[in-house]
Amino acid sequence: MNNKWDEKEIEKTLSKLPPVKDHQSKDDLFQAIEKKSKKELPSRYSPRKKRPWIVPSLAAAAAMFLLLLIVPPLFDNGDQQFSSDEAAEQNMINTAIYNDNEENERNEEEGFPEENPPDEESASNNSLNETEEETGEEAEEHNSSYEENNESDTSPDAEQPAPVYVATIYTVENEDSVSEYVVLVESALNSEAGIEEAVKHSLQESDLTSGQYMDNLADISAEGDTVVLNFADEAALESLTSAESHFLNDLFQELFTVYGFNQVSFEAEGEPGIIYGQHGEVESIPVSSHNRGYYLIEGEEDFYLISGIAAGEQIEDNDSGNPLTFEQTVEKMKTTSEDADWYDSAIPPEVEIKSVRIPGDTARVSYILDRDEEEVSDEKLDTFFEALKLSAAPFTLDSLEIVNEETGEKVEFELD
Repeated sequence: MNNKWDEKEIEKTLSKLPPVKDHQSKDDLFQAIEKKSKKELPSRYSPRKKRPWIVPSLAAAAAMFLLLLIVPPLFDNGDQQFSSDEAAEQNMINTAIYNDNEENERNEEEGFPEENPPDEESASNNSLNETEEETGEEAEEHNSSYEENNESDTSPDAEQPAPVYVATIYTVENEDSVSEYVVLVESALNSEAGIEEAVKHSLQESDLTSGQYMDNLADISAEGDTVVLNFADEAALESLTSAESHFLNDLFQELFTVYGFNQVSFEAEGEPGIIYGQHGEVESIPVSSHNRGYYLIEGEEDFYLISGIAAGEQIEDNDSGNPLTFEQTVEKMKTTSEDADWYDSAIPPEVEIKSVRIPGDTARVSYILDRDEEEVSDEKLDTFFEALKLSAAPFTLDSLEIVNEETGEKVEFELD
């Protein structure tokens, strides 16, 4: 049997079917089908279950609430239009304000006070700026006035003058005689000056001879405990009178003890020896290092310090015969001999020495001020410090500390 159908065979087959007796038209059939479909759904149709709407609605509401909190601060309430840079800057400001407000709200809830409201902080900053400007103006005026009234620079980094000493003659008139003593006055020199320059400056400034013979010094050198004076000519000191020779001897004693020398040697053009006035040729003169203590002379216009050896005060221990220790020297400086009516103790009566100790290479003197006495002047207190410094010079010490036990104020001197 042939399974293939063609149009002729299909028509031939259809013609053999029995005739249709249903007289309904196509419209009638359509209406009948539609009417039936309304009464009964197809068996393949199953209606979908409706999803619950409560949860999605809450989520949407929460999202809208967050948007209402975040979005409004990002925009200005007005109708101003910003460029892209201005809008970004404004957004940052709004965000910062919003965060500050949230933090302040949290602090209020937790009981913490708000730290500086914007208005108060702005006012505080303005007041601070005005104060700083006023302070700056006052400081500038003060500095200007200070610079005008002070020619030298006193800053810590500035070079401070090095202390040196100049000798002069102090005359004491007794009933039947006149005595002259070499006394010291503190002077100053450039801080870069070495020991040789300081000694040369002291000798030339202290020279009271008629011919100013110390001006003939070519150079000075230090060799251990000896100072060497080199003159340009062997006859540089030949014209010294007897009184001038005596004066130079006392001058060498007072000055070179302070600088730590115990002998002075003379040279002429580098060769040992010089003609020393009426003494003839002299190569060296010893200087006693046994001086102990300094005492105060109140002149008409100034204070002077005279050494214990020059004043004739005690410089040796009565029992051992040895030179006084530094502790003994300070103790002895509190008083003077009975016949000393032209000089006094360099320790003011308002000052009470509490202790003298030497821990290592440093001497430490502690004192207090007597409140029952009148207030000591700064000049006398400075002279007291200077007397202690000169008294410590002959000893093998590196430094001296003078301490006020009540106030803690400390004065320090380098002795090497």
